[in-house]
Amino acid sequence: MVGWLALVGCGPAPEVTPSGGALVFLRGAVLAPAGADGGHATPAGVVVSRAWSAGEAVTVGGALGVAPAQPECVPLFSVPLGDVSRLVSMGGADPDTVLAFSPDGSALAIGTYLGEVVVVDGWTGAVRARRALSEAMVKTLAWSSDGRWLFAGEQSPDASVLRLDPATLDGASLVRMADHVGAGTPPAGDDLYGVYTLPAVTGLEPLPDGDVIVVAAHAWTDGAGVRRNASKVVRVRPDGAVAAQFPASGAASASFLRPVVDPGGAAIAFGVWRSAEGSPTADEAAIALVLRPDLTLWRRLEIEPLSPHFQRASVWEALAVRAAEGRVFAGLADGRAAWLSLETGGVTSVMGPATPIQLGEVAIHATIGAGVVVGGAGVVVTSRTQIPWGSAAPEVRPPSLHPNENAVIGYDHAGVEQFRMTGPWELAGATALPDGSALVVSAGARASDQRTDAFGAVIVPLDPPYDFVDRTVVCRTEGPAYFRHAVTADGRVAVTELPYKGADGSIHASYRATVVR
Repeated sequence: MVGWLALVGCGPAPEVTPSGGALVFLRGAVLAPAGADGGHATPAGVVVSRAWSAGEAVTVGGALGVAPAQPECVPLFSVPLGDVSRLVSMGGADPDTVLAFSPDGSALAIGTYLGEVVVVDGWTGAVRARRALSEAMVKTLAWSSDGRWLFAGEQSPDASVLRLDPATLDGASLVRMADHVGAGTPPAGDDLYGVYTLPAVTGLEPLPDGDVIVVAAHAWTDGAGVRRNASKVVRVRPDGAVAAQFPASGAASASFLRPVVDPGGAAIAFGVWRSAEGSPTADEAAIALVLRPDLTLWRRLEIEPLSPHFQRASVWEALAVRAAEGRVFAGLADGRAAWLSLETGGVTSVMGPATPIQLGEVAIHATIGAGVVVGGAGVVVTSRTQIPWGSAAPEVRPPSLHPNENAVIGYDHAGVEQFRMTGPWELAGATALPDGSALVVSAGARASDQRTDAFGAVIVPLDPPYDFVDRTVVCRTEGPAYFRHAVTADGRVAVTELPYKGADGSIHASYRATVVR
């Protein structure tokens, strides 16, 4: 089923606050005036969980309203994250930012490009604790299952994992991953991309028994001009002792990307990328690896390159593992999506929603950088139109648009398309709501024009019927939305807003985390 959306109500996210006895109808809730009972107070009003249907007359705390056909999405609060205008003005990459709600949703942790960890109230945005890390960018955050600890992983010379008390952010290093993948040298202050040559903690997974699985990667060019990679996965005890590791000795000469965990905790999977010189091992040449919790190798995943346009297949963050079903779902940079078997590692079905098509002398495609499994369906998010590397000069713009660019597409296990949503956005990232009812996708800066009314978080319904025109909700933001999100069981979505450079070179919007509902 295909859905195409027009963006209505253009402009920055409205500051919606109930007044005059009116209610604002949200997804599965209403926003009532301050003082209403039975909900959570926020700067925008009181959020009261309540099912409603179009045309229904609703009264909450003395406030009245008639439910509309489609819910609204309103910003509850924003948290300033510092000044990154220099980075934006000089054309640097989007500032990496990570967000993580506590298990009960009462707190939101934020890790910034500027090296700060911030913990705020999950409903009001009030800052509970703030800590600046030295010579570091915060690469990943994770809460323990009981909410007692907050773990922060750095991209820094040491690539440390910190175990912090979320109430104060006091704490110390649990493990120094530079001991496993090599230390880095702080870059020069004017080097916009120097931080990315430092070792990084690409993933954290706290386990119920108190152990933490840590994934780290390091890619750099050494003093002799040789490109090198080093990656390691360790399972760390609460006292910092390493209980298990992969590889069993030394580091892999590849980059292990952000991991995903099987819902039942039976497996951890991550993409593998290699830029190092020399011949790779079989593990280093795989598109992804699946490990058991004891960090023994479960399955090496391999897919043949899509010739003649690509010399290798690669997966970034479009990866999901379902151990109980014996399946892995992957979206590839060449525009393919695939279901693979955990039993054999082989491909069981392959789809090509955004693979290269030839337009004259130029081939165009769209990459798949994000994907999830929701309700048994493999869902991918495609990028804007690209030209495969090496098929034309990099400065050549695509002669036309790929028909499946900027789309959310779902497939069943046989590879049959179940739904498709497109619209006027530049889409990136994918985070499923806990109940599987919807997917959050970021709408960022547009490469084709200077349009600024299409920023925000797009909440795409994933439960049948797939009525995207009437049921998709757009949470508009002032600046482009970064591709990482955090969500709660009650439907709050945390998104990072980014500054952007206007046509005249001036900087607009600000670097901040915003929670919408």
